[in-house]
Amino acid sequence: MIGMSLATLCIIATDTKPGSAASFILMMLPPKSARKAVRLGCSKTLTSLSHIYASLMSGWITNNPSSKELRSGLSARATSFRENLAAVALQLRNLKETARWARWEGSVRGYWPYEEYNRLVDAQQEMIAALAQVSRGLHLVAYL
Repeated sequence: MIGMSLATLCIIATDTKPGSAASFILMMLPPKSARKAVRLGCSKTLTSLSHIYASLMSGWITNNPSSKELRSGLSARATSFRENLAAVALQLRNLKETARWARWEGSVRGYWPYEEYNRLVDAQQEMIAALAQVSRGLHLVAYL
């Protein structure tokens, strides 16, 4: 791969149009790796899910159904929770697409475990579904 890139650079260096040579070099050497974006995205969404879980559990622990002040604040908290959950779900959908593209990205390091990252994203999507169901159950219990 490196030898081929050097040969390509030698051919480009003899070209009379420097703009096309520069664009070809930038095309061959992307500024940000999609694989790195997938790794960082997985860690970011997992962190977001842990914060959402902590928020859900803290709301459940401090919830006192007899307190009318907490009941009025419950709908605002539920709206915020749903927005956060939807944002993470959207990030995961985009992450899955990025992982598909990263699968075909060339690499000097060798094989990239696309299947493992795909399973990680699937597991995080299952966590979102479980958190949504727990949230709905706790919301119903608060109004009993």
